[in-house]
Amino acid sequence: RDAEAVTLLEQATVADPGFAPAWAALAIAYQSVVEDDGLAMQTAQQALAIDSDNVDALNAMGAALRRMRRWLDAEPYFDRALAIDPNSAELLEDYAEFLNFVGRSREALEITQRGIEIDSRLLPLVLAHLDALVSNGLSEEAYEVALQVLRQVPVPDIQDSGGDLVLLVKW
Repeated sequence: RDAEAVTLLEQATVADPGFAPAWAALAIAYQSVVEDDGLAMQTAQQALAIDSDNVDALNAMGAALRRMRRWLDAEPYFDRALAIDPNSAELLEDYAEFLNFVGRSREALEITQRGIEIDSRLLPLVLAHLDALVSNGLSEEAYEVALQVLRQVPVPDIQDSGGDLVLLVKW
């Protein structure tokens, strides 16, 4: 999730333009690093054109549509991806964010709890879990989880996350 990853993924798509996972990863990088939803959407479409069942491409498309607040268009991509791979922590994180945005916080909490069981060290998933906890009125539990993460995750990783976790703990 940094500029070097974007460069490497762009090089990968040039080296092998038919490799859907590289296009899908690039679409996700365009969202999380470059924050260009249009470019992310185009890149996800390229990945889906190569492999319409690529979980990461479906997730990238759903996440791009979510960021553009096209809720009704986004959910079918998440649903398709989850039907293919219900155990992708990255997918569960993005889907939980979608659920929180549309006010389905109870479902978001269930999804993040499942994701945390799969990968408790995926910081964006932990942040989505904290959001879900707070949205469900579980602020004290969120605070305790945030403190646990601060003890376990190296400080540069937390700083790179945009400071959300540090702000939550200070709150």
